[in-house]
Amino acid sequence: MKVDVTGKKFGSLTVVERFGLDHTGKNSTWLCRCECGKTLVRSKPNLLRKGDHSCGCRMHQIMKTVFFKHGMIRTQAYYAWSQMKTRCLNKNCNRYKDYAGRGITICERWINSFENFLEDMGHTEKGMSLERIDNNLGYSKENCKWSNRLEQSNNRRSVHLIEYNGKTQSLACWCRELEIPYSRTYNRLTVQGKAFEEAIK
Repeated sequence: MKVDVTGKKFGSLTVVERFGLDHTGKNSTWLCRCECGKTLVRSKPNLLRKGDHSCGCRMHQIMKTVFFKHGMIRTQAYYAWSQMKTRCLNKNCNRYKDYAGRGITICERWINSFENFLEDMGHTEKGMSLERIDNNLGYSKENCKWSNRLEQSNNRRSVHLIEYNGKTQSLACWCRELEIPYSRTYNRLTVQGKAFEEAIK
């Protein structure tokens, strides 16, 4: 026996009447009225599926609220905050294993509040990225800074840091500072096995 869902409410949708069958010819479809006044047709499996049922106005209202709440949704700071959450919280993200998988977490103050993140980190310009000072620690005010692509690439775990004259930085930075060819210096270090002092002569 087919179950009549006329008059029942699913989220913001109230079922008005049976409409017909879906494209498969197996599932009944129902004419529904949203709280905003719009009418639409939904299949029974769709109505019974868990979720926030509406014509789409609920999601629009949520996005509108987020946008007007702080007016920063299209800024570099908001993008960095949302990407940080994706890497650490979304298991479907291809970088998840490199972050949450290594125990990289987001501090409680930031995880659910962009306003707190903005208060701690401030605004930044286009092209800047959110960088963790210590790559083995999580995201927090104490362990984060804004950096350009060059600075962030030098802070990757794969970069070999060299200490010289009391200063530590990557080989690329040393070659740039000392105005010497990178490829020649790299060859002397890795192929010839020379010490850094010898390699830069």
